[in-house]
Amino acid sequence: MLIIALIVLTTLSVVFLLILGLLKLVLAGNSRPDAPHTLPAPFIQVLCPVKGVSDSQDVILRSLLNQSYPNYIVSFIIEDEFDPIWPSLQRLGADYPRVEVLISGRTSLCGQKNHGLAFAAGRVRSETEIVVTCDGNSIARPDWLDSITRPIRQGTAAAVTTFRTFNPKPATLAGVCQAIYGAFLSLLIAIAPKPWGGSTAIKREVFDRLNVSGYWRQTVVDDLVLGNVLSDSGEKICFSLESVMETPLTRQSFTGFIGFLDRQILFPKFTNPGVWISSMIWQFMLTVTFMASLWFVGTGVFHWSAGLHVLVSAFFLFAFFGAVLILNRINPHSVPKAVWLVSVFPLMALLTYVYLRSIFSDYIDWSGKRYHCGQRGLVTRFEELSR
Repeated sequence: MLIIALIVLTTLSVVFLLILGLLKLVLAGNSRPDAPHTLPAPFIQVLCPVKGVSDSQDVILRSLLNQSYPNYIVSFIIEDEFDPIWPSLQRLGADYPRVEVLISGRTSLCGQKNHGLAFAAGRVRSETEIVVTCDGNSIARPDWLDSITRPIRQGTAAAVTTFRTFNPKPATLAGVCQAIYGAFLSLLIAIAPKPWGGSTAIKREVFDRLNVSGYWRQTVVDDLVLGNVLSDSGEKICFSLESVMETPLTRQSFTGFIGFLDRQILFPKFTNPGVWISSMIWQFMLTVTFMASLWFVGTGVFHWSAGLHVLVSAFFLFAFFGAVLILNRINPHSVPKAVWLVSVFPLMALLTYVYLRSIFSDYIDWSGKRYHCGQRGLVTRFEELSR
């Protein structure tokens, strides 16, 4: 009876999260005003750390520079001139007057990305009224800057966050696993808006008053730390469905996906341990329920039996794979449903493996450095990894 109770509880949680997340996404999609052109257009500064090059790099960077919003600048932040992206940034600077390149130097303690953001934050222009941070690996739609800052310009929020979709090209199993994970995370962020990848806009006055850059200078990750600072201060964060960005995944491998999962799971372990513990428990419940349901339904079909445990398991699998197919619709990119469904199996195994491994990890490997962290994500020390 215990396993049946677990299956019922997990099924209810899956259905609840799915319905609530979809409802929040629908509400977010219906929140756009009829006449956004009547809003003021204050000066916006976009802070975008970049490192290395990718197949889609030029498309990504130019998407940030070809926005419909009229009054902004993009500050690209790199560690040094030896970064392979440096020549591309030089060419963009010649093509676009709104390009600024900032060289932050190497970090002395905090995460390298945080170091770059804090460095740029100290050089935000005096006329800037809204600060936007975004990842340097995601494509922005032409109205991204207008839409993500609209609630701030309306005066209805101090900060706006969004997420990103993952577009596996080609649709490798690892890439599709990451796309499924991203679609599920978008539901969670719609339910409880919090910066977690993608991009975030924040009112300049709030950014300065809360000393966001001061927290960045001590921690390993930028978005979750920013979310904690905003939450602790009581500032409202809203979610913008229109502003979702696209991250191309070119020939994603399982090694690359596991590295991504490691960071996704380890960041909250240090910055938001409650989120880490609760999500880990839920993942273990889901894994046990998934395996038990497959076993019960399989043996039930083999023995032509339909006991209570078989019926309950069949209902769970119906709800689970139905939710997975809905996530396929949430992801706007073309991924064959058969590959999407098959990818669930390695995704469940890898999520469980990485969560188990995270219990014993006291460091985060990221971009050639190993960061040892304490409470709230404070970096206690880091070391260079051999290249």
